[in-house]
Amino acid sequence: TPLQQQRGCLVMTQERIYFQFAQGVLEGDSRAMSWHPADIQAYARRYHGLKDSAVEIYWKDQTSTLLALERTHEREQVVRLLPNNVPCHTDREFLLQASQEWQKKNITNYDYLLLVNSAAGRSFQDLSRYPVFPWVIADYTSAKLDLTKESTFRDMTKPVGALNEKRLGYFQQRYESMRDMEDPFLYGTHYSAAGYVLYYLVRSMPEQMLCLQNGKFDAPDRMFHSIDHCYRCVLSNHADVKELIPEFYHPNNDYDFLINARGLQLGATQTGDRVNDVSYPPWAKSPRHFLKMNSKALESEICTQMLPRWIDLIFGSKSRGEAAKEAHNLFHRSSYMGPSDLAALSTPEERFQAELQATEFGIVPDQLFIGPHPLRHQTVDDSFVKPDIGRTSFSGTEEGKGEGAWELLETPSTNFMDHPEQDQQPEFLNPIPTNSSESDFESEARDRHHPFNELYGNGPSPQRSSRKSDRPGIPLSGTGDLSEKSDRTGTGFGGIPPSLSNASSFSAAPLSPTATDHANARASASTEWDIKFIEKSRIHADTVSGCSVISGTGPNNQSILATTSLDGGLKIHNVSFAAKEAEGPSKQQGITSTLSRFSYITMSRAAGSSSSQPKLAEFRSHTSRDALACLALISDGHGGKIAFAGGHDDVVFAYGITSGCAVASVYSHRDAVTGLDVMDRPSFVPESKLWREQSTHIMVSGSWDATVKVWSVIVSNGETVSIDREPLAELFDADSSIVCVSSACVPNEESVVISAGCADGSFCVWKIHGDGVKVVMHKEQAKRGSGPCSVLKWSTMNGKLHLFTGFSTGKVASFTLKDGSMKKVSAASVGVAVQCLAYSENILLVGCSDGGLRLIPTREGAQFTTDLSLWPSVNNKSAPGLSCLSMSFVGNPADGSGKCICCTGAEDGSVALFELKRAHR
Repeated sequence: TPLQQQRGCLVMTQERIYFQFAQGVLEGDSRAMSWHPADIQAYARRYHGLKDSAVEIYWKDQTSTLLALERTHEREQVVRLLPNNVPCHTDREFLLQASQEWQKKNITNYDYLLLVNSAAGRSFQDLSRYPVFPWVIADYTSAKLDLTKESTFRDMTKPVGALNEKRLGYFQQRYESMRDMEDPFLYGTHYSAAGYVLYYLVRSMPEQMLCLQNGKFDAPDRMFHSIDHCYRCVLSNHADVKELIPEFYHPNNDYDFLINARGLQLGATQTGDRVNDVSYPPWAKSPRHFLKMNSKALESEICTQMLPRWIDLIFGSKSRGEAAKEAHNLFHRSSYMGPSDLAALSTPEERFQAELQATEFGIVPDQLFIGPHPLRHQTVDDSFVKPDIGRTSFSGTEEGKGEGAWELLETPSTNFMDHPEQDQQPEFLNPIPTNSSESDFESEARDRHHPFNELYGNGPSPQRSSRKSDRPGIPLSGTGDLSEKSDRTGTGFGGIPPSLSNASSFSAAPLSPTATDHANARASASTEWDIKFIEKSRIHADTVSGCSVISGTGPNNQSILATTSLDGGLKIHNVSFAAKEAEGPSKQQGITSTLSRFSYITMSRAAGSSSSQPKLAEFRSHTSRDALACLALISDGHGGKIAFAGGHDDVVFAYGITSGCAVASVYSHRDAVTGLDVMDRPSFVPESKLWREQSTHIMVSGSWDATVKVWSVIVSNGETVSIDREPLAELFDADSSIVCVSSACVPNEESVVISAGCADGSFCVWKIHGDGVKVVMHKEQAKRGSGPCSVLKWSTMNGKLHLFTGFSTGKVASFTLKDGSMKKVSAASVGVAVQCLAYSENILLVGCSDGGLRLIPTREGAQFTTDLSLWPSVNNKSAPGLSCLSMSFVGNPADGSGKCICCTGAEDGSVALFELKRAHR
C-alpha cells in the first residue's frame, strides 16, 4: 500500500525475483515474496522521496510493486535485469507512441492522462506523487447538466489558483511583496499532495488517513463531505488549489470512495451535520451517475479541445520557470526540488528536512513537453516532447545477463580408464568469462483494470546467433559466441530453429566442440537425440519440488507420476503414453484494452490446442499444511507403492498410493526437511546394527538444521510402513544447511554411502559400515560466492559407484568411489545454475534455472563426452526454471527397444512428460 514500506533484500535471477523482508516475514507467510519475470507487463522508473532510485513493476494480476533502491545505479542494474520485451512507461518512445494513439482517437482522454502521469513519475503506490487529474465540470448546482455549454466546464487554460480573479489578485499582491526573497511564489500550497489524496479517499482508505494523521481523522469541517462545497473551496480558499484524482473519472464508476460503506465515525460539522456519504450535485441521480457524468465530461469535445492546455500547465512548458510565472502557475520552491537539489545539501539533517517538506507539500511532476501540446486534430511530431524525459540518460556500465555456453572444464581422461591403477584426480579449471546473451521471456497479455496496469505489451523475443551450418558447434572454452566475424542466421535458442523450438516434437542437435579448442579432447560417436513430448500441464500452484515416474504399476497397468510441491500438495497421476497429437497452429488472442493498439505491443498467442485425450489423469492427492520440499518412491514388494515426502513442518510422512492415505510419519528434524532418499535392503545383507532384523529399507533425510539422519524402515504387504522413532545415525559434519541428499548401498558390502549438498556450495560424503561406524570419506569445501550444491545423485555402473553433482554456478562434476575414497572424473560448465539432474544408461540430464534441459552423454567411468545437447523452454514458452527431474526406462535399453521416459517439474508448478530417444542419423 502507498504508506506501507518494508525494508528487505531484493534478489534477481533469470527465472525469479525475490524480496525477503529484513524484519521477520508477513503474518501467516513464512516465505519471501517471489515473482516470475514472465508475469511483468511493464515497468517505470520512479522516485523514492527526492531520490531517483526506484522502479515500479506492473504485474499481470493487476497489481504493481514499487521497489525503492538506495542509489540510482542500483535501480539501473535492476532495470537491466528485467525482460527486455516489456515497455517502460518513462521512455520517450512510449510517450510519443501514446501521443500518436491519442491523436488517432485510439485511446481516451482518461487513458492518455494516465499515460502522461506515469511518464511524469506519478504512481498509485506513492501518495506524494499520486496521479493528477483536472477539475473538468464547473457547475455543481444545476438540476440538469448540459455538456454542450462551455459554461458547464472549468477553464482548463488556467491553473486552479487563477480561476478566481479576485483570489488571484491576492496571490499576485503577495508575490510582489516577496520580490526581495530568493524564490518568490504565488501559491503556498500545491495541487497534489498525500494529504489531498487521502482527503478524497478517506472512506475507501481510512487506515491510510489514520496512518498519516497519527491515528485520528481530520476535523469534520475539513473532511470531504460535499462535491459542491469542495469545488467552492478550491475557488475561494487561499490555502486550497488542489486538483482531482483519477478515481473521479474511472470508466468502471467505482464509487466506494464517495460512500461511507464501512460506517466510519467521521464526526459532525459545526452546523451539526453528520459527516457520512459525500453529497453529490442535484444533476446526479446517484454516486455512480455522478462518476458517469464526470467521465462523460472528460471525454466530451469541449474538454478534449482544452485538455492540451491543462497538460501544458501540469506536465509541459508552463509547469516551471518564467513560463509558469507568466501563466500564474508558480509554486513554492520546495515543490520543484529534485535529486540534484538533494545531493547539493551538505548534511543528512538538511536532506531529511528537504525530502519531508517536498513530499508533504507536494511535488511538481516531471516536465515531459517543451512546446505547446498539440490539439487532437493537429499532426504530431516528436519536437514537442522533451528529449531527456524519464531519466533514461543514466550512463551505467552495461552488465550482461542471461546464460553462458557449454564449457567442458575437464577433458575426459583416457588414461583413467586405460590405467585404473594410476591415481589421477583432475581438478576444476577456472571458468573462462563468457559474453552473456539476453534471456528470452514470453508473457501472455491480458486485460487489466487497475489504472496504469492496462499499459503493457510483449515485444519480439531476442534471438541468439549461431554459425551458418547444419550442426552449430559450441566451443569447449571461451565465450561460446559462435558468430565471431561469421554470418548470422535467424536461429532460435541454442541453435535450434524457431520453427522447432515451439513444436510438440523436435530434435536437438549435439553441440559439438571445435577441433582447435581441445586438441586432446576425444568425443563419442556423433549422435542426435529426439525428444517427444507426451504431456505438459500445470498441476501445482507453486514450485514442483519432486517428481518421479513409475512404469506400469497403476490401474490397468498404467504408469504413475508422483509430484510434490511447495504449495503443500502431493499428487499422483495416471499416465497414458499414447503419442500426443501435434499441436495445431497458434491462434491470436484479441486484447480488448484500447491501449493494445500501440503498434509495438504485440498480441500474445494462445497455447496450441491440446490433444482431445488427456495424458495425465489425477488419481490421488494429499495436502500438507506446509510446503513439501522432497520426494522418494518405493514399492512394498506386493504391487503397492509408497511416496515418502518431507517438508517445512520438519516431518517426513509416508503416503500409500493405492490406499490413498498417510500410513506413517516421523518428526525428523528441528527445521525444514529439504532432502530425502530411500534405499532397498540388498538380498545378501545379514542382520547388523545398520540393517536391523526386520528392516526392509533405510531412509536418509537432510534438513536446514545442517544435519543428516539415517532411519530404519519396515515396509510390508498392503502399503504398511513403520519408521523407527530414533534414527540409526546422525551426521553433523556439514558446514551449512542441507539442500539435497543421495544415498546408495555399496556393492558387495554391508555398508552404505550417503552424500549431502550444502547451501554454501560444499558437500560431504559419509560411509556407514554394517557395525554402525561412520566415516567421512570426502568433504568438498565451499568456494567463496559459489552458491549452493543444488543436487547430487549416486549411480551404480558395472559394480562401481559414481556420484554426480550440480551447482548453482553452472558446474556439473562426476566422481567415482575407488579404494575407499572419492576420485574426481569429469567436470563441465553449462553456463547457468543447475537445479536438478538425473542419470541412467550413460545419459546425464541436467535441468537448469533458464528452463532448459541439457543432455551430457557419458562413457564408462562417468566421463563426460563432448556431444552435448540442449532443449530450451522444456515446460512451456515462458521458460520457468526446472526444479526437479526424473528419468526411467520402459522396456530393454540394451536391445534398443526401451523407452526413456522423463519428467521435469518447474518453478511455475508445471510438469512436462516426454520420451527421449537416441537416433543415429
